[in-house]
Amino acid sequence: MGGVYRLAMPDPDDATDFAAPLVALVSVGDIQSDVGVLACSATGQLRFWDRVAFGLGGTDRFHSRDLDLPDASDRCVQISESFAGLFVVATAKGYLFQVSLQDAQGNIELTAHCLSRSAGARTGMLSRMSSLLGGSQIVAAAADASDALVSMAGGGRTEIRHSRELYVLTRQRLAKWVVSRAHPERFMYSMDIVTALAQAAAQRLGMDVDVGVYDIATTRSGDVCVLAGLQGLQSGGREQLAVCILRSSRVSTEPDVVGLWSLRYAPDAELSQSGPSCPRLVLPEGGPGMFVVLRTAVIGLMVPTAGALFEEVISFRAEDSILGISTAPRFPYVQHESSESNLVLMCAGTGVLQVCIEVGKIIGAVASAGVDTGADADDGEIRTNSAAWPSLGTRIGKAPRASSPEREYQTQIEQAVFFRFGNDHNPLLFTIKSQATGVDPALETAALRVSQSILDNTSHFIVDRLDLGSHLNERLRRTRAVMQFIADSGLASKISRETRVQLCAHSEKLAAAVALWTYQNDVWAAKRGAAAQLLDNLVASFLESAGLQTRDSLRMFFRQHVAAIGDVLVFMQRNLAALRRALDDSESGRRDSQLVSYEANRVVVGALQAAFVYRFQNATLYDIDGSSESN
Repeated sequence: MGGVYRLAMPDPDDATDFAAPLVALVSVGDIQSDVGVLACSATGQLRFWDRVAFGLGGTDRFHSRDLDLPDASDRCVQISESFAGLFVVATAKGYLFQVSLQDAQGNIELTAHCLSRSAGARTGMLSRMSSLLGGSQIVAAAADASDALVSMAGGGRTEIRHSRELYVLTRQRLAKWVVSRAHPERFMYSMDIVTALAQAAAQRLGMDVDVGVYDIATTRSGDVCVLAGLQGLQSGGREQLAVCILRSSRVSTEPDVVGLWSLRYAPDAELSQSGPSCPRLVLPEGGPGMFVVLRTAVIGLMVPTAGALFEEVISFRAEDSILGISTAPRFPYVQHESSESNLVLMCAGTGVLQVCIEVGKIIGAVASAGVDTGADADDGEIRTNSAAWPSLGTRIGKAPRASSPEREYQTQIEQAVFFRFGNDHNPLLFTIKSQATGVDPALETAALRVSQSILDNTSHFIVDRLDLGSHLNERLRRTRAVMQFIADSGLASKISRETRVQLCAHSEKLAAAVALWTYQNDVWAAKRGAAAQLLDNLVASFLESAGLQTRDSLRMFFRQHVAAIGDVLVFMQRNLAALRRALDDSESGRRDSQLVSYEANRVVVGALQAAFVYRFQNATLYDIDGSSESN
């Protein structure tokens, strides 16, 4: 940490108002290592530090200004950067203030004025001329008296130099301005966004739904993305989130809804249009990757018009809720499309985390699977020709594409098994749900695949260790975690008894392998003779009979072939008599023969004892009794 700077925030006019000020970081000219700070109190007191890190301005020297809110009961709730050195402050009742940090010559100067709504944006050149003479220029809120601000977002550049689009979303309307550092602002339109989205949803669903809006963002192509909530799709009155795409043919015309996609993830908690419970929509660099940020979850998405439907949910523990988010860069968007979309989170317990969507890999996977992007513009869907890339999104008005429940379950189980268990400091919440009535075959298949991959040491999540004993113990813990995760999620009843016995058998084999490896190292590691080499020689012979040869047969077996440990014990018993006959030809051989017989019994008893102990200790977890089962 380079240093900590204490800044005296502006005091609100109302001494009883304890709302935290709005704060924005400001880049200072060409000095990349310095930073400025713009702060605004809830009651509209601005304070600007043009340089904080160096002594040119210091923390005790700042510029101040009062916004003079038209309504004394109103409060400033959001600040957004529209251009370098140009910010917009919005109030709860929808008043917008353009805040400039520099004059026309580039000198530091803090100025602010309320954005006006000119009738010239509606009625043509005569009204614009009238506004220049002092007529038809009114200061008004973006929201009506019964309405309230929800969010605002900066759009693309316009044909006017140093100008940029500004979108303002209220609970009922979507308004657009063009703001500029060198020219007066221009009000473009105000449309009923809720009605437009409700009509689009009804057209695709064939039924009426209630629509609420939560956030707004813009893409690099100039489209407007609105995060909405649809009420009436889910049973039990639960709200379903949806991403809506709006597009207009001209700068001054109201946009049309060209896409509406509902998200598979259904929030458990009730959402609100303000405060900590309000979901946020974030498009780093204008997409195509996007994020929906909730209090305890982040949903990673792909802009559907990018050629792929993608949705992945990262859930956080309740005690590690998300406090703030950040993404870069600011305006303007970079010219080339980034292969990654990154979001930085500040969490209550863990601190700073970064979430990344690897856009290039997702689009590449879709392309390799075969994608038909010839959907109609108003259809709002991408058709995939192959089931190799299942859709994770549900589209409004269309039956969801065939996906692979086993693959989804397997991903969720692997995440929990390898990143939850044994890591108490992991902030993520791992859950799995099943809608099946009775036994869920897809869940059974996924659990067995994960467990089998651990048993066979083929999972790419397993870290290979030089210490084979530690390696075997880790695999044993992971196989047990498969059933533990399913049980913790309340889905043990979705697994048949036969499958639970198979999952238990995988762990039993690893428990037997741990016992035999430990015994071989503790008792016979530094000794020679037929008894000492019995297990090693029998394993080598067993692998040779299967067409496998290696210099270290015992290590190879315990790393890759533990699933065959029962077969090795049977192989040993079948070949033990022939081995003893070969040793009985001499007096010393007869002594070795007795030791070999004794050692063979110890190997079998040690393996079976370890397996039975595991079963007895975990019978409750697997919901089976401790009796012997056929494996």
